[in-house]
Amino acid sequence: MGPHGFITLPHLVRLFQEAAMRNTDRLGISSGHLTAATGLTWVLHRQSLEVSRWPRLGERVSVVTLPTRIERNLITHRDFYLLDEAGAVLAVSASTWSVMDVQSRRIRPIPPAVSEIFGDLGNVPRLTHPAEKPVPPAGTPQARSFPVTFAQLDFNNHLTNPAYPELMLEPLGLEFL
Repeated sequence: MGPHGFITLPHLVRLFQEAAMRNTDRLGISSGHLTAATGLTWVLHRQSLEVSRWPRLGERVSVVTLPTRIERNLITHRDFYLLDEAGAVLAVSASTWSVMDVQSRRIRPIPPAVSEIFGDLGNVPRLTHPAEKPVPPAGTPQARSFPVTFAQLDFNNHLTNPAYPELMLEPLGLEFL
């Protein structure tokens, strides 16, 4: 939680990341499972979030996540829903993931074992996923540089997904945040 008493964007991203990890672990297709069996690991390409209400400190919430489709056997789409205790949707997130070869660091096709577990996702309700990569702003006077720290690395030796919003929000300053 942030100093204002609400969940912060990095913490929300962390909740969604944890839900995805738990879901793939239960399905037997987590990064650990894939690396052991095929030398592959999951990597996040893109994630969009829409928040209708930020939960307060101490508020009970739950996260629901599900894969919604496989595209060209290279990209999986996964949706997330943040719900309050009454089941009302507080936030949604649409994300796209691929598998990367741990040694070559290159994207590879999704293994058949994953496709079989996901099965036919044709009738699964889906969030709208961004069609294209967002265009970065031309420039900003609030730009800052940060060294990547050990604590910000994940098991793929990449900057962990929740670290991105932490680093992106920091230059905006306390008054904005």
